[in-house]
Amino acid sequence: MESNPIIELPAQPEHNPENPTVHSGVYCDGPNCPYNQSNIKGIRYKCFICENADFCGNCFNEEDNRHDRSHPLLRCVKETVFARKEDQAKIKEALPAATFHTITADDVKSQMHEQSEDEEQVDIGPSPASPSQIQIIGEIPSGPSIVEYMIKEGGVVEKHFRPIHPPGTAKLEGQEEPEKGVILHDFLTPDGLIAPERYNYGAKPHFYKLLAAGQPATRVIDLAPGTGQDRLKCTIRVINLNEPPKYEALSYTWYRTPSDRPTIDTWSSQDDENHRNTLRWDLSIPMFVDDDKFIGISPGLRDALRALRHPTKSRVLWVDQLCIDQGSTKEREIQVRYMSHVYSRSQRVLLWVGEQEPNTDAAIRILQPLGNYLTKVPKPPTPNLQNLSQIPDLADVPDLSADSVGWRAVHDIFKRPVFQRGWVVQEVTRGSEVLIKCGRHEISWAKMMAVVYPLSKFLSVFLDRRETMDTAPRPDLLLGMDETRMNFWRMGSNARLFNSLHATKPFKTSVPHDKIYSLIGLREPAFDIQPNYEQPIIDVCIETTKWVLTNEMNFSICVLNQRDEQHDFHKSAWPSWVPNFADRISLPVSLSHGRPYRAAGGSVASVSWPVKEKPNTMQVLSYKCSTVDAVANTPPPDLGLVGKLTDFMFLAESLGPHYRGSTTTAEAFLRTCFVNTSEDLSPVSTEEISSLASWLSRFVDEVITGDERMAERFRTQFFLDLAKIGKTAPNVEKAMTWDFTDSSATLNVSTITGQRTLFTASDGYLGLGPSTMAPGDAVYAIAGGCTPFILRERPSDIASSDNKTPEAELEYYLIGEAYIHGLMDGEITRREGMEWTNIRIA
Repeated sequence: MESNPIIELPAQPEHNPENPTVHSGVYCDGPNCPYNQSNIKGIRYKCFICENADFCGNCFNEEDNRHDRSHPLLRCVKETVFARKEDQAKIKEALPAATFHTITADDVKSQMHEQSEDEEQVDIGPSPASPSQIQIIGEIPSGPSIVEYMIKEGGVVEKHFRPIHPPGTAKLEGQEEPEKGVILHDFLTPDGLIAPERYNYGAKPHFYKLLAAGQPATRVIDLAPGTGQDRLKCTIRVINLNEPPKYEALSYTWYRTPSDRPTIDTWSSQDDENHRNTLRWDLSIPMFVDDDKFIGISPGLRDALRALRHPTKSRVLWVDQLCIDQGSTKEREIQVRYMSHVYSRSQRVLLWVGEQEPNTDAAIRILQPLGNYLTKVPKPPTPNLQNLSQIPDLADVPDLSADSVGWRAVHDIFKRPVFQRGWVVQEVTRGSEVLIKCGRHEISWAKMMAVVYPLSKFLSVFLDRRETMDTAPRPDLLLGMDETRMNFWRMGSNARLFNSLHATKPFKTSVPHDKIYSLIGLREPAFDIQPNYEQPIIDVCIETTKWVLTNEMNFSICVLNQRDEQHDFHKSAWPSWVPNFADRISLPVSLSHGRPYRAAGGSVASVSWPVKEKPNTMQVLSYKCSTVDAVANTPPPDLGLVGKLTDFMFLAESLGPHYRGSTTTAEAFLRTCFVNTSEDLSPVSTEEISSLASWLSRFVDEVITGDERMAERFRTQFFLDLAKIGKTAPNVEKAMTWDFTDSSATLNVSTITGQRTLFTASDGYLGLGPSTMAPGDAVYAIAGGCTPFILRERPSDIASSDNKTPEAELEYYLIGEAYIHGLMDGEITRREGMEWTNIRIA
């Protein structure tokens, strides 16, 4: 097997396996470390060609490593920071006393004896201490020593004294080197002068003493005054959140906004995680602390702080990048537990959405007066595009027509990445006052939401006809945030983690664990889930799902996302009942969320994991109520919703004209398309039913015009009943020319059927279920569940080695939830002879 050329760097010591280097903020990208959240330990191999590819000693030469074997790897024994040569001037400005070791493409060629791309990198020397250990360097009576405060498992703070020998002097005989991660700053010039240091959080031990005493400790910054391009300067002080000073808490995204932010469709968790890991060593954007030290900050934070600082006086802020030691996983775990306190005990939350764009002024000219009007008028008329310009209070507002520059600008603001950031949900929820800042403009959260609620459909649909769902703005996320905020203040200690997990499904976090940890503070007291960033995300999801099932008895947690058609249940490590909360697959709203379904009657959930050898095989009380007979065909994507509903109609027609003796199959089909509820979760109205029927009938008429053979195909009783229902629409003429794109009822149908399919079940039932279901799947009611569920029997050769698995020990895979017309209100529990039995879900 071909190996990558290995390049030796200058000024590197010998590797000592007994005392391996911990490379701060550098994670392995190799095949043996898929869930690795720990820094590379030992020798680091950095690719000379790829901008961000690093490997540990176990992975760099692994056969499964798909990294290009022709790329030379830089062998780093000590901690090393890299930058391009063109950035050297900036680095010298930040670190005037720093020395540089330069390695060029020619150096690489001379070592590997072959051609390489012309690329240069600069080795700036070792970086400071390992993030897992915090140290204070100072003199103590017994001689030169290092005082270390270490955060151990469980948040225990330990204080250590270690002897050292000063730089440039010989080590005393018998004296041990300090443990790796305790490194004296060696940015020295040849004559020994010390360069400006990166800020050392451990130099203020009061923080660790408060933690050791069980107090909720954090830090705040005093942001120094300045204007324009002035250097950013601050001091950092430790505070006790039980006795906090007056401060404001900043909520923002680490990326710069808007000029160099990634678009929503190019954003990735891995990019953001790499950004976090390398940021604190980045010298190009320094925040100067105590005048002679610095911390590298992100472009997004730089923009925010420049805009927020006062020209003549300091401003007290809480900012995560500066107030949390981002290099210490243990400290992050501890501080996550206090996030709810940080935001709830601030004077207000500043939500920074980014710098102004050329059209931002136009957006504010609409949002500010409209927000003022809607929040001050006791009972304002519900605004829409037709009546906005007729409201006297808005007479002075510039063009309010749908295609105006102002509405397009509002649309652009809602596309800002900050409105999809997972942590923002808790930060906005816990703040008693939230102020949105965009460049020099500001608007209160209350005024913004007063506009979003009545106009959300217009903002998310009408303006987006030329955009994909991934690149369109998401006012629904703002609505989800505000719903979570109101639920918190209304529910308090009765808040449910399931509701928060459901509302924040589409949001993004740089670390997958934070899809859960960012929600811990959304209850008072907080949910008792302990953050652990070193735990694989699959284990975090399993523990969280078990927590919700055990504490909230809500089986709907198991179907927050569904597997795609290529998912192999047999080979996957994920239990079928555990959602991947870090997966942002866009799913329709959960069928059970907010809808008044009672498929299992008033039964109480019974969930356990009784098999010691199979700790993730779940046992539930259940009742098999049906079997899937047929599933609708999947039409080509270009046919859209009308193509899907056409296939749905043909399948529904196969049941005959009458649905189980209670109604026509046509009406049962229409109600199933709506899952029998309107968008506001109330029972679907006859107007919505008849309007959908009218539109479908119009489509049928267009298909059969001039084609007698096709016309004969549609002359069945099902389609005659469909046309009859359509003629009862309040405005038949309008319904027959219905603009499918702009109708809220149709949007409801489109959302519900998005990744679901129509199916028929035994005894003539019609239902809507996950697109991955198949004929032969079982339909079960599960005690405590709101809906029926689709299960697939696990093959007997997997479930039991003797191929004679007793009924009580049959195992199933959970495919998803379902709507079945006529089985949603406890009808199952009223069947004669109905009896709950235990089954196991793998």
